[in-house]
Amino acid sequence: MITLILALLGTGALLLALWGMILAGWHLMLHLVDGMVERSRAVIEQERILQHLQALERQRWQLRRERSRQRRKVVDLDGQVRWLPPEEFAGFQRRCWAELGLPEGSSWAAIRQHWRRSSLRWHPDHGGDPDQWLRKQRAYQALEKARSLAGRFIPLQPQPLQLRPRRRRWRWRARGKG
Repeated sequence: MITLILALLGTGALLLALWGMILAGWHLMLHLVDGMVERSRAVIEQERILQHLQALERQRWQLRRERSRQRRKVVDLDGQVRWLPPEEFAGFQRRCWAELGLPEGSSWAAIRQHWRRSSLRWHPDHGGDPDQWLRKQRAYQALEKARSLAGRFIPLQPQPLQLRPRRRRWRWRARGKG
């Protein structure tokens, strides 16, 4: 009987040791898995941050691109290159019309006709002032460039889509003989 009790106690001790080993293995596995989960969470968070920063950079780049499209490169009357936004470009055009002695908002035909009539009077080879000639020539060229670039400003507000009418497609029909 004592041997049976000792055998049962030995088996119980063995089962208890086995149960302890199972629990220790389970805790070890949870510890390892927890570390992997934390590392993967950190990687996912870094990827989210990186994607967010890339999206912000794309927005900044698009904004810079839009701003650069809005500006026009002009040579002012003094010969300096400037980048003007649409608001300042209208004032620059007014100065060009005033320099040429034309009323504000003159048509291109009137500008060209005035230039052809008056350019010989202002030309240095015909007794005109060279500095004055350059100012008038720059004003004429600026108005010419404004004419060629008319309507190329990108609107700041998004425009609604304009749908084109559907093109009607005719079906080809085989023509039978008489």
